[in-house]
Amino acid sequence: MSVSECNELPVGDLVFLKQLTEKAGSSIVQELVACAPISIEQELTAIEAAFETGNVGALKSSCHALKGACYSVQMMQLACLTEKMDQLHRDLDEAVKLLPYLKTACNEAIVWWQHVLKEELYLP
Repeated sequence: MSVSECNELPVGDLVFLKQLTEKAGSSIVQELVACAPISIEQELTAIEAAFETGNVGALKSSCHALKGACYSVQMMQLACLTEKMDQLHRDLDEAVKLLPYLKTACNEAIVWWQHVLKEELYLP
């Protein structure tokens, strides 16, 4: 997938969250939703630090962690962009070109999660 195709994917999936709430319970999903923005910010900070230090191992590790977290809660847009960066981790000059797109997707995901939490949109 190209960056533009990744950007066309949904930020999050309310149907998935509501189904998860029905299966796991609202308190578990509420905790998951509340932790998501913090996790996204932490991994983005780690990715930025990996670029600053030129540490390809740290970049791969941080991308892998963020990608897995995103796929587990159906944040497809951010997962797609993170996967693209993960695939390029050995070529920092190419991978860093994705950083602005990743930052935008992270910000959009955080706003989305905060809205879902505030409005309790995860409830069936």
